[in-house]
Amino acid sequence: MKLDIISKSAEVLKRFTVVAVLIAGTVFMLPRPASATIGSDLNFQALSFQPEADLFRATSDLSPGFSRRYENVATINGSVIDALVTIASQSGNVNNELSTFDQYDDTQHLSAHTEPSGTAEASGKIRVDFLADGTDTPVILRNIRASIADIDAHEFGAFFGISRYRLATGTQLTRFGSSAGIYRFHSSTTGLSNTDELRILEVDYDATSSITSEFGCRANANAAIGAGGKCGFTVVVGTPVRTLAATETQAVRPTYAITYNSNAGTSGTVPPQSTGTGEITIATNTGALSTSQGVFLGWNTLANGTGISFPPGYTFVPAENLTLYAQYGPAPTPPTADNETSSGAVDVNQIIDVLTGDSAGTGAFLNPSSVGLCTVGTPDVSCTSTSLIVANEGEYTVDPKTGVVTFNPDSSFSGPASPIKYIVKDSTDQVASATIAATVSSAPGPSYQLSYDLDGGTGTTPATVTGLNQGDTTTLANGTGFSKTGFTFAGWSCDNSIGTKAAGSTATQPAANVICTAQWATTTAQRSLAATGFDPHRGLQIVFFLLLAASVLLYSSQRVRRRWP
Repeated sequence: MKLDIISKSAEVLKRFTVVAVLIAGTVFMLPRPASATIGSDLNFQALSFQPEADLFRATSDLSPGFSRRYENVATINGSVIDALVTIASQSGNVNNELSTFDQYDDTQHLSAHTEPSGTAEASGKIRVDFLADGTDTPVILRNIRASIADIDAHEFGAFFGISRYRLATGTQLTRFGSSAGIYRFHSSTTGLSNTDELRILEVDYDATSSITSEFGCRANANAAIGAGGKCGFTVVVGTPVRTLAATETQAVRPTYAITYNSNAGTSGTVPPQSTGTGEITIATNTGALSTSQGVFLGWNTLANGTGISFPPGYTFVPAENLTLYAQYGPAPTPPTADNETSSGAVDVNQIIDVLTGDSAGTGAFLNPSSVGLCTVGTPDVSCTSTSLIVANEGEYTVDPKTGVVTFNPDSSFSGPASPIKYIVKDSTDQVASATIAATVSSAPGPSYQLSYDLDGGTGTTPATVTGLNQGDTTTLANGTGFSKTGFTFAGWSCDNSIGTKAAGSTATQPAANVICTAQWATTTAQRSLAATGFDPHRGLQIVFFLLLAASVLLYSSQRVRRRWP
């Protein structure tokens, strides 16, 4: 911790520094219009707190309840995450408030200072709530890391609801106390460096909607810091640099309780506590709370409604016990839902985001976990199933966190499915309903081809036509580009029941490959000789032999004449 000591003559020594590295990752609720859904793991993406103006006790009220919002601390898959930092509590400080807040804004981090009013411990506690952009609705972040550096002997630092912590080998830090879910550490020494690894506490959250940290000066710290001295902390964006080995220890998350307060409701009863060690679902208005001035609208961390808003049925991960106050007001306009359509191939799941296009009433939030399924015609009050089977068609299921519907068609089903009904509630428990109409496309049949055989002809064989389905038509080749000596092209003879076809005509594809064979007709001269029964090739052979015989006889007769004059 780096300690700022302010006296009448000088400002000395050190500032208690809590380096809380906030590296945000994944599954979070992406903001819809006034709502959110589950996102994906980003594996410790860094957050960024933008600089804000310095605040001091003399000019600002830094008592518990003070808060400051930071826009766009992270953008995850295109969705913006904001943060609301609140002073949750204090003890032992001058004027019962912190001395400064966000004093070192030029380095893009949070800071605060406590100033002991006496010898008792002086502490401050802040909570960083992660919100969907532009709303007061919390989101779940996973894989968050925080660290506290430079914890001196007269100081302490603590985190609430962590998953594990790491200390350097040879650490000078010791855990103080054993309260469930609270991990408080102080040092056996005081150092001059605010980056001494032996006094760094590093913690992880597997999943949380907020980070809560407490800090300050231990009892009798005045002896170290002097009169008017201050203890402070700083939240810095960035991963602590380590050169030493560290030992990791798993933390035990206790069971946290969410308690509900009727907040001056005039009728109805509050729900029982919601409890859990991880994700907790916020209760709906099971006891029909209301007032004479208005209807139940939801829950908030503050009675006046200026804190964090929790829609009924919303899921979040607390870091400590929490009390939520019922909120009331005029009945908002009801939510609306639009009919959904979907299509896909045989035996392939269809993902249907039914909340796209739906909207909550004014000032309310859609509740993804309220999506229910039923057959068309079922009353809204009975449409509560998260799984619906339609005989011989398939099964519909709802993701209880996101409200997304999955249609798993039967492997043998194709065509339009029977429409089903879905309902969704907003944070005031008002209901909207619409239908889902899915279509399963028929599976494509096997493809076939049509090829050609020239049957002894020469030239270019027409190209094979591929990718044909049963019933497709093909225009047959027109007979150019190939020939056969002594014959003329007379058309095609195609197998598999197509039969004889003229050049350029069309053939309808059967459920088989087709071969079209060229048909040849003899020329006119060949047909005339053929009519007499004479084979012209044979005749030429006879003429040749006759001429040869005549030549031999002529030669022989000339030799006889010479010998016998």
